[in-house]
Amino acid sequence: MANSLNGYLSRYLLGLGGALVLSAVSIGAHAGISGSKHDLTPTGTATNRISAVGGTSAQPEICIFCHTPHASNTNVAAPLWNKSVTSGFTSYSVTNSSTMDGTVVNGGVSLACLSCHDGSQAMDTLINAPGSGGLSAGARAYNGVDYTWNSNGNGLMAAGIANLGLDLTNDHPIQIPYCGGGMTVAAGSTNITACNDADFKSPVTNAANNIVYFDGNANSKRDKADIQLYGRSGVFYVECGSCHDPHSAGGTAPPTFLRISNAGSAVCLTCHNK
Repeated sequence: MANSLNGYLSRYLLGLGGALVLSAVSIGAHAGISGSKHDLTPTGTATNRISAVGGTSAQPEICIFCHTPHASNTNVAAPLWNKSVTSGFTSYSVTNSSTMDGTVVNGGVSLACLSCHDGSQAMDTLINAPGSGGLSAGARAYNGVDYTWNSNGNGLMAAGIANLGLDLTNDHPIQIPYCGGGMTVAAGSTNITACNDADFKSPVTNAANNIVYFDGNANSKRDKADIQLYGRSGVFYVECGSCHDPHSAGGTAPPTFLRISNAGSAVCLTCHNK
């Protein structure tokens, strides 16, 4: 009896240890925004982030630089967005290639990304400041608190490839109808009509929230690692979030917040039929 019990406990503890290891691996593989380049607090790894906060013992909030639970910007197609954005794509110079099928249509979620990445306003300029009663549209985060940036003192996006500016002609087109248009999905259906341009692949799965995606691991559900397209008025568009997930970083996640590794041009070839 004792031997049987000891054997059972050994197997149980061995299994528990394995589960803990798997859990640790899983946590590492799915590490999120904390400690990433989108973490603008001292714990982050961005070139330009808050390097010191004085006058308070509280750790600066990580999420507040993009999101707020109340008084968010409802004119942006991003959840609980805490920043103002440009009036639209008329402010930007966009890709205009003779090989492009379709034209840019304003109103997509990419404007949220550009609220920092066009370098036009400080990254801590918010609609709703942190703390109780903090609503002060256009004010800097932690206003009145002694804090500094470890790069540009004005809090603007540091110079470099991530600072796209207002000239997007040298960047992959965004807010453009995918595959020249023609791809439609009936509500609640997985029947996706063919693209107008045969040089593009059609996604195989329709998500319930007006998003279609390429089911990379064939598990019939939308994962963070699935390349996706965003629907507006029955048309599906390429947005920044099609290829990038702003919350994925660390662990085994690809660099530059890509949804999947681009080894072998895997990101490109997900959509482009080449």
